[in-house]
Amino acid sequence: MLSLLREELNDPSATIRYKESGQPFVAGHPHLFISISHSNGWCALAVSEKHPVGSDIQTFTSRLERGMDYFVNQQERQGFKENPDLRKLYLTWCAKEAVYKQLEGKGIDDLRKEVTVLPVQANLNEQGETEGKLSVLFKGEEQLLSFWIDDEKAVVVTV
Repeated sequence: MLSLLREELNDPSATIRYKESGQPFVAGHPHLFISISHSNGWCALAVSEKHPVGSDIQTFTSRLERGMDYFVNQQERQGFKENPDLRKLYLTWCAKEAVYKQLEGKGIDDLRKEVTVLPVQANLNEQGETEGKLSVLFKGEEQLLSFWIDDEKAVVVTV
């Protein structure tokens, strides 16, 4: 991942450092915002020159399903009852994590109560993959995020 970032920046000495909050940044490149995520051998890297960015990747495991009470609110739970597609559970987790990372956790005390993922409408393509946009509500504001999902993992990035 670092070699790809160095190549994109045309800076072979670029290094990733971390703020006290855990937010990564590229030393010597104050105009860049980055977010890093990893899950079971997969990684996601989001880079922006315009504003803070958040990303999350999650491989499909039963652990997330068992922990859904921690992050799924009543509105989201109702959507799962109407359409019990587990991929939407993973998109919900990744979306909330991406927003949390974008904000460096500031202003979010409870992901379940404060961030709501609006219903996701997506159709699988011929390869079994889906990509698209989804929306979250945080403090009364709607925010658009991008997602990619296949049969192994889900990735969400703030736009």
